[in-house]
Amino acid sequence: MKLSGQAVVAIDGSKFKAANSRDRNFSPGKIDGRQQQIKQSIQRYLDALETADAVRRCASSASSRPIAVDRTPMLSASYRL
Repeated sequence: MKLSGQAVVAIDGSKFKAANSRDRNFSPGKIDGRQQQIKQSIQRYLDALETADAVRRCASSASSRPIAVDRTPMLSASYRL
């Protein structure tokens, strides 16, 4: 059922405001740069996790019991009236 043998264009009178600001406009270069930033951020996060794990392993292997810390001065300083 071919109703039209040519290309059809419909115009309904709608008006659209252009929104091509610097923040909403993406070029291949901007996308590549943003992907690099994200990869670097993820790598920094993973490195920080590895460092924290290594410190925790060293601390747990150095002493088998937890070190007691007197927190009384910190608590009394924070609850002064």
